[in-house]
Amino acid sequence: MSELRRFLRLAKPYRVEYGLFPLSGRDGEIRSSVLKNISGGGLLFHSPDPFPLGRQILLKIQLTGWREHGDELIESENENETVILTAIAEVKWSEPDPEASGFAIGVEFLGRILS
Repeated sequence: MSELRRFLRLAKPYRVEYGLFPLSGRDGEIRSSVLKNISGGGLLFHSPDPFPLGRQILLKIQLTGWREHGDELIESENENETVILTAIAEVKWSEPDPEASGFAIGVEFLGRILS
């Protein structure tokens, strides 16, 4: 089977906060997790709950070792430098996670929200 990905995947344990989009302000609506991997097109993370396919979610990704340079993100010389990337994504798959209890959630980025 040939690889159909357009972007390389980076397997880094970046912290991510996520919630259904749009947020309604209810308590417990935002959850935290750690990424399994990330690319220019989307990411994979663990959730205790499944998500319906096609559902839009809001993500806040803490990218350690990166910094903003104009409209781009580039690797920082300071490995402790952190940038928060806020994005809207669509759930492309949600299935039981064989490595842990809960679900592996694969999403595709729809857009970035500049803060």
